[in-house]
Amino acid sequence: VLSYGAQQSESPATGSTAETRPATGVVVLALLGNMSAGVTYAFLGTMMRRSMRAGMSLSSTLFVLSGVGTTLVGGWALTRIGWEGMLHTPPQDLALMTLAGLFNALAFLAMAKALQVVSVLYVQMLNASQAAMAAVAGWLLFAEPLTGSILCGLLLTAAGLTIAGLRKSRS
Repeated sequence: VLSYGAQQSESPATGSTAETRPATGVVVLALLGNMSAGVTYAFLGTMMRRSMRAGMSLSSTLFVLSGVGTTLVGGWALTRIGWEGMLHTPPQDLALMTLAGLFNALAFLAMAKALQVVSVLYVQMLNASQAAMAAVAGWLLFAEPLTGSILCGLLLTAAGLTIAGLRKSRS
């Protein structure tokens, strides 16, 4: 709902409304990709918590996670553009990727610390609210319009967080 509202709003950069619609197949692929990413991310959080509760250290958990991520993304880059393309990456792009990687590592450290303290449900609820927080930030910082769809998405997110927060914890 949030992304639908964002597509319907006027673009501040161009002043035009998005009129092109992606093909149905592309929408279905995007939906399936997002669903599989959500399931995978939930599985990751659950396994991180289980591993740390079983005695695996925070640093070991993050090392394995970073190693797998680096191997997968590095392998994908190698297959797509090869060594030649990787070696010719402009320095400013390398700097931006390094900075993004550092922030990503910091985010995973924060998530891993949170998983040591609270349940997986609460950590994942906060992660799920990122789209709503981005919509509010766009409105506050960049004067993006709050369409009906965006407001509906924000209300649904708030309702979901409230309902999940009211659930009784297991003993």
